[in-house]
Order: sequence, then C-alpha cells, then structure tokens
Amino acid sequence: YRASFMKCALLLRDTNDAYILGDGNRIMDNSKFQMLLSGISQHTKYQLWLFRFLANFHCLLSPRDAYEYKWNCTTNLKGGNGHNIPNDNLVEILVHRLKAKLQTQGANVTYASARKAALTLQIQDEIRENMIEQCEMKKTGTSRTSTSVTNDIILMINELSAGGVFDYVPGRRYENFRTFNDLFSKVNLMSLHKWLTKQKERLSYE
Repeated sequence: YRASFMKCALLLRDTNDAYILGDGNRIMDNSKFQMLLSGISQHTKYQLWLFRFLANFHCLLSPRDAYEYKWNCTTNLKGGNGHNIPNDNLVEILVHRLKAKLQTQGANVTYASARKAALTLQIQDEIRENMIEQCEMKKTGTSRTSTSVTNDIILMINELSAGGVFDYVPGRRYENFRTFNDLFSKVNLMSLHKWLTKQKERLSYE
C-alpha cells in the first residue's frame, strides 16, 4: 500500500505539474496510466474520454493536427510560466460566468442574447482586468479559497510520514489493509482488451 500510494500520488502530482507547464508530452504519457486507473475505479466517463484523447493523437488525426492537439491541451489566462489550466477547467469557468450573465437577463434572455454574452465573455474579462491594473483598484466580490492538488498531496504525505506509515517494520500489519492489492494489479487484461476492441469498433462508424 505504501508503494501503491506513492505511484498514484506521484502520477497525480506529475500530471498536475504537466498541465501547469503545458507539457503535452507528459500529459499524453500520463493519460495512459490514468485511463487504467479510471477503469479500475469504475469512472467510465473519464476512461472513455482518456481513450478517445489517446485515439485522436495516435490514430485519428493527421500528424499536423495531432501535434497541435497534444500541445493545445491547456490555456493560459494570466500569462507567464506555470499559469496554465486544463481546457476542460476553462470550459467550466466560462459556463459558470455565462450562467451568471444569463441570470441577470431574467425573462428577457433569448438565444441571440445568450450567444452575444458567450462571445463577449473573454473580451469583457480582459477589459476589466486592464482597468483594475491601470487604476490600481482592488478586486471586489466574493472569492473562494484556491485549491492546489500539489499542496493536498504534500499534506497527505506529511500526515502519513508523521504516523510512521512509510517506515518498514518487519511483521507489522494494518487491520484496514489486510486484503489490499496494488491498484494496477487489479487491471483485468481480458476485460481491458475486450473494452478497447469495443471502443475501436465504435470509433470506426461514429
């Protein structure tokens, strides 16, 4: 369980770091392991998304499109090194902002007004940020606590280290881990092969 935790924690931390830095090579390599873990934990939507992510790069796209696909997995909203976020996070941010704008329109919302709001979201944000910077204004409104996957992993490791979990003690057993198996050892190769074949068949006609 110690080695299994470290494998998963380091994979999570490395993937997080790869997205922050916009490192397409690491994102692509780590997605293979993430696809296996998603299948083991029954996160079928993530497993399917990761499979198609890999399929697009390796099989479906032209070499030029595949290169662009790999190196455009992230977006940098603030500029500078280490400020990238995954594109799916960007979509969530824009959807949240769009919903807030549509709520202000009330019963007057129409398809045309929703489309105009969606197309002007980023421009309005840039104008707002420029005004705040030039006028040296302080941001107002509610703000939620920022989260960090890296910090979470460090906290977990510190807690486990303080409890001596990573220390090797001959004969020591933990009652909660009596039937524990390494996560990657739970991969059923026959089931995985069957699932991959099914997904390839779907891609052939979709």
